[in-house]
Amino acid sequence: MSLKIVHIPVVLLIMLYALASFTRNMTWHNDLDLWLDTMAKSPDKARVYACLGSAYGLKGLTEESIENYRHALALNPRFDEVHNNLANAYQSRGQSSMAISHYRMAISLRSDFAEAHNNLASVYRDVGLIDKAIEHHQIALGLKPGSPYIHFNLGNAFSDKGLIDLAIQHYKTAIILKPDFSDALTNLGISYEVKGHLNEAAAQYYEALKFNESDTIAIEGLKRIRSTKK
Repeated sequence: MSLKIVHIPVVLLIMLYALASFTRNMTWHNDLDLWLDTMAKSPDKARVYACLGSAYGLKGLTEESIENYRHALALNPRFDEVHNNLANAYQSRGQSSMAISHYRMAISLRSDFAEAHNNLASVYRDVGLIDKAIEHHQIALGLKPGSPYIHFNLGNAFSDKGLIDLAIQHYKTAIILKPDFSDALTNLGISYEVKGHLNEAAAQYYEALKFNESDTIAIEGLKRIRSTKK
């Protein structure tokens, strides 16, 4: 199942800044309009370009998003949230080396940046560096032990290593923290199936389908279990 990449909501974090700095006499149709106008009036502020990058990203305009994040970093190279979000944009284009570079920069600027550790780990897993993935997921989990997504991602990394019991432990914790986490339920089902615990696997697949009835992996898992029991 897919990994969970964590984005820093720059727009939400600094909306008060914009509202306090500029007087608006019209209703804005969207955040992109607002930040384009703000940029025209204040072209030397890194936070404005950071918000533009986020606004473009929300519209799926990755090239424009990257351009504005890079402009923000040109103005403020130590903007850790922007390094994280720029890395997310690069990773969405499959540019893993660029993503790793910016996640590492974000962490060097803020060692307790849980989201950047989690995201870096996810890219390491994508490129097959599972031990490094586990290392950074564990750091992220130490910083945010209540995150179901980090538990889920760490479970995936342990599964890749064949450490199924550890994977099960983290999938279970993710589900306790987020009972409707269908991906975690499905992956827990897969883990039970790998161990030959078919009844437990089927129970997890059925539970996953309660929250995502189109989950093809859970559906196929139930088909396998039914065919095995015939």
